[in-house]
Amino acid sequence: MSTLAAVLFIFLSIVIAAQVKGNHKILFMAIAWFFVGLLIESTVIPLEIIFEHRTYLPSALIFVPIVLMLFRHVARNAIRLLLLIPLLIGLSSATHARNGQWSDPLVFWRETVASAPGSSRVHNFYGMALQENHQTDLAISHYRQALALKPSSVRALMNLGTALYQQGAVAEAKSHLLRAMSFGIINDKVYGNLAMIYARERDFPNARQYLLKAIELSGGNAILYGNLGGAYAETGEYEKALYCLEAALRLDNHNLSAHTNIGNLYVLLDRSREAIPHYREVLRVRPNDATAANNLQIAYRRLAAKNAGP
Repeated sequence: MSTLAAVLFIFLSIVIAAQVKGNHKILFMAIAWFFVGLLIESTVIPLEIIFEHRTYLPSALIFVPIVLMLFRHVARNAIRLLLLIPLLIGLSSATHARNGQWSDPLVFWRETVASAPGSSRVHNFYGMALQENHQTDLAISHYRQALALKPSSVRALMNLGTALYQQGAVAEAKSHLLRAMSFGIINDKVYGNLAMIYARERDFPNARQYLLKAIELSGGNAILYGNLGGAYAETGEYEKALYCLEAALRLDNHNLSAHTNIGNLYVLLDRSREAIPHYREVLRVRPNDATAANNLQIAYRRLAAKNAGP
């Protein structure tokens, strides 16, 4: 119904513009300005996606002929004001209300879903807003609706796979992420999540392969390097694990997980002296961390035993 109304509006606008071109140049210019302003996103050529805010400037000139007609046909200023003030208040109130919706992604996308329930893209974006607000179960339902409307939606497949992984539905998450990749998606998050699934399945060669690709795509990410270090450590490749964990610290020196894992590896490699500063750094940030305190005591005892000799 809304599409039919829009088509009728466009048709009538073109007819009016053609009729008034000679005698009412300002009205003609206002209509022409509206259509020219929307050319980049409203032709049969897909130049750009339509956004609501891009209609504001093209619509602005529409009010010029309205005001001119008012001043031309209404002689008294008091009556003009009585007609213009309610219009101004109404438009200002509508703008304020709409700005309130734009300021809250959850409200905005909920309203958009209500007005366009058949749009896969809208359901996907609403799911993303829900997931950011830790409403993962509801986000998953909207990702599923997005895929029901458009099964080839790579973004929805990626988001659904990520959300399912966070909820522990590993097998289903893996199938969606692999399907997203089959459509040619190249995204560090997809590779990173698949790597963690393979690591969970204890398929560390595949986990490392996907982590290396994720690191390449991300341009360097501390968490990914940390996960790669963990994957190497699981198969006993401790020097490679240390290299990756140290790379994680170079990217983010406040990565406490990397500090902890480096300390653990140094203790395992009988290099307790090098482990101690890493455990101390964890305790500096988290003084009540019982695990770090216990690890530090183990490192001190092993260092003392080593210094004591046989």
